[in-house]
Amino acid sequence: GKALGARIDMSFGQISPEDLSELQMMMGKGDSDAERAQSVAQGIQAAIDGRMKAAKATLEDLIKNAKGDVNIGIKKCLKQQESPLPLLIVLQLNIDQAKADGDEEKLRAMMHINTVINEEMEKKVSRVRGLLNKLLRMDDAGIRENLLRHHLTPVEVAAPAGDDDDFDTPQLAAALVPPSRLASGISQLISDIDRQLRAAVSDEAEDRFEIV
Repeated sequence: GKALGARIDMSFGQISPEDLSELQMMMGKGDSDAERAQSVAQGIQAAIDGRMKAAKATLEDLIKNAKGDVNIGIKKCLKQQESPLPLLIVLQLNIDQAKADGDEEKLRAMMHINTVINEEMEKKVSRVRGLLNKLLRMDDAGIRENLLRHHLTPVEVAAPAGDDDDFDTPQLAAALVPPSRLASGISQLISDIDRQLRAAVSDEAEDRFEIV
């Protein structure tokens, strides 16, 4: 109802892409929770629709007035946004249109903006999830390998307290992302995807295992 829509509109800035994924999963259950999730999803869609025009104008302004480092302009633009969701949707629509039109220049510009926005959003999530998001976006196996090596290789973080002349004392070292945490993150990501697929299809669907 109107009350739900008003509450969603007020808290729109706190809604994340992960929240939308959870809603999709709930809607696939076919129970009373699914009905409530459907109502919330409709409210979110209405809130997004109301912001799409502004997001389109923001993107056009960003492209036209980009001076100097375009990345700085994108970051400033993000800070002014209540939520990145409408902008991401407009970006995706432009990316799809550029692909359909064969407009390589526009596609490169849209993809660059999309990448910078995603990188900024990754700074707000855990280091493990941020690393996984980057890996999933990359097609080049060599770049993925370098990224993994950078994050998983232990580096010296501090010299141990004690006698400076005791050269046999091992140095303290740690990786940016410990392998055990990355393994747990991969397991959690697969679990999340599987839950969403079960909601979208069924537990018995063989395609679910192929996708995962």
